[in-house]
Amino acid sequence: MKTIYRLAAFSFSSLIACAAMGITIAPTATAANPNATKSFSSALISAAELRTLLASSSKSSPEQLVRVLDTRELLQADNKTPNFEAGRIPGALPLPYSLLRGPKENPGRSPSLEKLSGLLQPLGLHLNSPIVLTGSGSDPTEFGAVARTYWTLKSV
Repeated sequence: MKTIYRLAAFSFSSLIACAAMGITIAPTATAANPNATKSFSSALISAAELRTLLASSSKSSPEQLVRVLDTRELLQADNKTPNFEAGRIPGALPLPYSLLRGPKENPGRSPSLEKLSGLLQPLGLHLNSPIVLTGSGSDPTEFGAVARTYWTLKSV
């Protein structure tokens, strides 16, 4: 059974982030979201706990429905081989990290709020939607993409 490590949490007010091969962040249970994980006193949650979170979320209102966003690129480095379906958490939606980068002259800059809204609204996200960010975690750059996506969303 895979273990998923918890980093931090908030949704856009409790954002959840994870690297499928290693990292996840789950929301803390509140009166508004009693189906969320209990607390952050433990550094680990299991894949089974993530499944439970997703299953209990399916009974939630659209605003509380957990969305899993995959930050991997849609194509592998050859720009031909599909990447998204391989190793994907079932139900995950694509949000490639490259879409969250700044302009060519300054790729480290955060995207504008307009661009970010344009990327997130079609995914059905609401202000308080719990989010799970996933990536392969296959190398430092891939891990960094998940962390940077988390930071970008948290800074909004």
